[in-house]
Amino acid sequence: MNAFRAAMADCDLTDLGYSGRWYTWEKGRLARNNIRERLDRGMANSSWISIFPSHSVKHLSHTISDHCSILINTTDSSIARDVSLAFKFDANWILEGDVEGIIQSTWSGVEGDFMSKLSAVSLALKKWCRTLNSRRKVSTDTLTSRLEQLSLEDPSDENLAEILEVKLALNMESDKDELFWEQRARANWFQKGDKNTSFFHKWASFRKRKNTIRRLKRNDGIWVENDLDLLELAKDHFSSIFSSTHVTDPTTVLNSVRPSITSSDNTSLNQSISPEEVLLAVKSMAPLKASGPEGFPALFFQRY
Repeated sequence: MNAFRAAMADCDLTDLGYSGRWYTWEKGRLARNNIRERLDRGMANSSWISIFPSHSVKHLSHTISDHCSILINTTDSSIARDVSLAFKFDANWILEGDVEGIIQSTWSGVEGDFMSKLSAVSLALKKWCRTLNSRRKVSTDTLTSRLEQLSLEDPSDENLAEILEVKLALNMESDKDELFWEQRARANWFQKGDKNTSFFHKWASFRKRKNTIRRLKRNDGIWVENDLDLLELAKDHFSSIFSSTHVTDPTTVLNSVRPSITSSDNTSLNQSISPEEVLLAVKSMAPLKASGPEGFPALFFQRY
């Protein structure tokens, strides 16, 4: 098994998990001699997982063989969420020269309150980013091709200066890619020397796989897998947690509590929040922590 695990590590293979019955092999038809084990499993490397991020693995029923068939679905049909409607501000956009102009013009060109302006900015950025990825790919391919061409030429001051410029531009594209995966991984505990796009990529894939909820069990023991049913079940669960039942008059209890806040403390606590306090709170937040429901992380407010 040690040699097998070493081979898995050398091939960058990880267990893709499963749904359905927990075992893949069964022997014995009587309860006293029945043995079940999970011997077979779906495995893939990080490159495959990045191509098929919404994969699923299911253990199918077995009839003739002792082993269950394993179905690896590259597009998980049980998770039919419309991700096209969701907006997320990508941290690597701050490295694009035209993004600040889009934010400024949209913000100043929309009438209304703060949330209305924020919504308008998200729509403008969503439209802008549709061509961004293809534009980046063309830019990277062009720069790589130019660098190869310059490397074949005889060295001169002009040649070496252009090579340096092309390398700097390629490094910038690499930084954008790294920042994108750093945001997806939400790994806030690394040191600067630990930065590595491949590491962030694996961590983000692991995090997505770990946090994906494919099914939930109702109180009556029935499993639900449909998207709308999952949403309704989760909403009902947390609604019951944060609501009260059989509430009695708390006056008796409160009369027995000795006040511990002075009048000056109470006055301070009841003061309106100042813009300086809001600014301090925003600046102290981790820039790439979970974004709010509008899709903007703290980095957006800190920078713009």
